[in-house]
Amino acid sequence: MERKYCKNFIKNIIFVVMISCILNVVIWIAFHGIPIMGIPNIEEVESITIKYNNEQQKEIIKKEEIELLVKSSNILNYKILGKKEGQPVISMIYHLKNGKDVMIEANYTTVWWKGKSYEIKEKDMFINIITVLFFDLEKK
Repeated sequence: MERKYCKNFIKNIIFVVMISCILNVVIWIAFHGIPIMGIPNIEEVESITIKYNNEQQKEIIKKEEIELLVKSSNILNYKILGKKEGQPVISMIYHLKNGKDVMIEANYTTVWWKGKSYEIKEKDMFINIITVLFFDLEKK
């Protein structure tokens, strides 16, 4: 009798823990969005080319600036069901040490990654960060 009670108790605890984990994931995604997976690590990147509206272009080779750009790409969380619109404003091409290039593009509401477009959860933030840090837009 005591063993049966112990087995049921353990099963109930595992069930509650699993439901809690699933609920936490759902709530986190609802508040923060889904992170873009596969953005290169800082150690893998040799340089980054940034283009703004295909008019201005910068080649980034300093380790600190590469680190800043990789970290800024990590704020590109997206919504599961979102409205994708517009054309890219910022294009970032990661030139990796293994010779491959990886590109991510974004505008104020949408991100393009690996051939797919997603609605950005935190609108405007990514574009504002990149333009303020790397482009002088007052000259135009």
